[in-house]
Amino acid sequence: MSLLRPIAAVATAVALLAACDPRPTASPASSPSRGPDAADTGARVEAVPPPEDVPRAWWESGSGAERVPGERVYSSWFVDGELKEATAEGVADDVRAPATDRVTIELATGVSPVRVDLLLYDSLSASGTPTGMIDEYECALTDADPRAADAADPDSGDAARADAGPGTECVYRTGDPVEVSAQLPPEVRVVIVNAGWYVPSEEREANEEAPPEVSASWAFVVEEAS
Repeated sequence: MSLLRPIAAVATAVALLAACDPRPTASPASSPSRGPDAADTGARVEAVPPPEDVPRAWWESGSGAERVPGERVYSSWFVDGELKEATAEGVADDVRAPATDRVTIELATGVSPVRVDLLLYDSLSASGTPTGMIDEYECALTDADPRAADAADPDSGDAARADAGPGTECVYRTGDPVEVSAQLPPEVRVVIVNAGWYVPSEEREANEEAPPEVSASWAFVVEEAS
């Protein structure tokens, strides 16, 4: 397992939610090279500063279902020029996302992240800790429409499909908003979305403490299918 991926289990809700955010390192999975040079799909991410504020995330399950806002559970972001971390003590379950086999998650920004990861769990404890990790997706950058991914032929080479794990898939596309599309197992009850935005070299040179990326995580609690 990549060291950039969150650990599967920890002792407390705070530790787990903080672990849901892979910290910036020089690994290819989170370095600027993954975004600006996504040769496997032909898509590219422009090396521009990250959004000024942490964007919101929205769950869209289609079929006219209501859009559900994600709960921000972690962020490592520049605030007034200073890098600050914020971690939730648990995931609230008062706002539920409708169950779906394929979800589109919108990140409300026109600045594309250099990586997007999804963590899938089968339950949420009384303390708000996601438990029972099902899978981890490393979403592939694509220039195709993620909403069309479920109709694409997996053998066609279509950029809208990219394996993100055994029998699963997750892709994201640049735009305003950024769209993430993923196939979800029916047993999923908690989805953690983590995204990282590239910090350009000139920004890092101006601030010696600047990491190669800023990042944030959002949680969605999924209703059981009726």
